[in-house]
Amino acid sequence: MSKPNPRALRSKAIHIRCSDAELAEWRRKAGPYSLSEYLRRQLDNAPATKRRSVPEVDSRLLASVARAGNNLNQIARAMNADRRQRHRITAIAVLTELVVIDRTLRGLLKDHIR
Repeated sequence: MSKPNPRALRSKAIHIRCSDAELAEWRRKAGPYSLSEYLRRQLDNAPATKRRSVPEVDSRLLASVARAGNNLNQIARAMNADRRQRHRITAIAVLTELVVIDRTLRGLLKDHIR
């Protein structure tokens, strides 16, 4: 059997039925691995690779960064609309907004780096 490409798009699903006890046992055996990764490796007789842990992020930080991203999108949209209408884009206004966003992001970073 040829070795599967781990980067290939997985578009097919296999559904199996199991008891609560079987599922609990498989999850216990999977340990730090996802259940699909564990079962895939069991079927292929290959060692499982560890699942990357998802870092915890302060929801307030995430919301603040999202707001800054929205502001950047609004600036880009306004600049593109002005350019399409052949208006003169005022660089000072854009630069002022970018400085405000930069200061906001630097403040957030300073407050959340431990």
